[in-house]
Amino acid sequence: MDPDVSSLLWQVESLGKLHMQKQSGASEPSVRRNLRAAVTKLGIALETPGDIIGRITNMSMNTVLLRIAIDLNIFKLLVEKEEPMSTKELAEVTGADRVLLGRILRCLAATNVLEEVEVETYVPTKIGSTFAGEFGIVNLKCLYYLLLSVLANRATVFLRKAKLTTASPYIIVSTVWNPLNLPLQMAFGVKEPVFAWIYRHPAYFADFNTFMRLQRSGRANWLDYYPLDKDIASLSEEQDSALFVDIGGALGHEIEAIQNRYPKIPGRLILQDLPVNTDQVSKTETLEPMAHDFFTIQPVKAARIYYFRNIFHDYPDEKCSVILRHTAEAMKVGYSKVLINEFVIPNRGASSFMTYVDINMMSIMAAKERTEQQWYDLLEVCRPQDSQDLAVGGGFRVHH
Repeated sequence: MDPDVSSLLWQVESLGKLHMQKQSGASEPSVRRNLRAAVTKLGIALETPGDIIGRITNMSMNTVLLRIAIDLNIFKLLVEKEEPMSTKELAEVTGADRVLLGRILRCLAATNVLEEVEVETYVPTKIGSTFAGEFGIVNLKCLYYLLLSVLANRATVFLRKAKLTTASPYIIVSTVWNPLNLPLQMAFGVKEPVFAWIYRHPAYFADFNTFMRLQRSGRANWLDYYPLDKDIASLSEEQDSALFVDIGGALGHEIEAIQNRYPKIPGRLILQDLPVNTDQVSKTETLEPMAHDFFTIQPVKAARIYYFRNIFHDYPDEKCSVILRHTAEAMKVGYSKVLINEFVIPNRGASSFMTYVDINMMSIMAAKERTEQQWYDLLEVCRPQDSQDLAVGGGFRVHH
């Protein structure tokens, strides 16, 4: 037996036993991640070169077929039926051509999205059931149109056009990354930033907001780790004190989560975003929508918390510096703090998910997911001279 296969089989067996013991606490997610990584490596070790080539080169086909199945409502139909459905039945319900649908379903079964329990008769697997849910549907719809069109058709063309006069076609300079001149603009023939383009297309805008609301479903919530109750307890007693300012907070999903966790929370909870979002949010006793462009002066002074979720990965460092400096100018020394809720790519051993998102941000935003060192560098440049030290710890990086 191949020594790599033998070693991986042992790892899978050992980690599998740990996983089945259902260990509690912080170790359980790491056991599951390690088991998944070992199983993936074992699968690769068992592949032939031909297997590897076929799997990699056909990845985009899986995405295309998933999108077609979602448009035809295949996964929802199968989940709601709760029993196998034939190609004939699905064709009758969806109005799709039976022969064409049969070929699509056959491929989805071959890639474990569906299970063929009888000839041309199917039930959803865990994958198929996942894409029957709102998050799976919106995720694929939202990112499919942008990313598949951009990355599959235009990214390599863009990089070749952006090359320096060197032997390599992919050596580029940072000044090439103009948000008005990216693979996305080439793909759609437009001359506007991605958000301006999304705002002009209501269907995509609605999908995008739903995606932002659901994108971390099933993942740890920052409120499970960050001691917000301590910030609440130390809120200034001055009238109209602002506890939490969600900057670029879309439709207020984060404030909603805080309100659910702390129903009697004191202080003002302020949602800031462009009018295209804040105009959709009603003011309540505890939620205050405020139209604001975070590239301009921050109007809320001396808040306890200024919060950013998935903002800085949309912009290069020079743009992020503008946002952070405006925020720093509004802060009260020794009292206000900035919370940044974003990915931190480890300096070694990054996950595939983080690296995929990084390439996505490069292609559609001229931006990036940052490593731990890149976060240090960005925040240190923007830190006021009289602020406290930059603290890094746990799953969150907190700038006081």
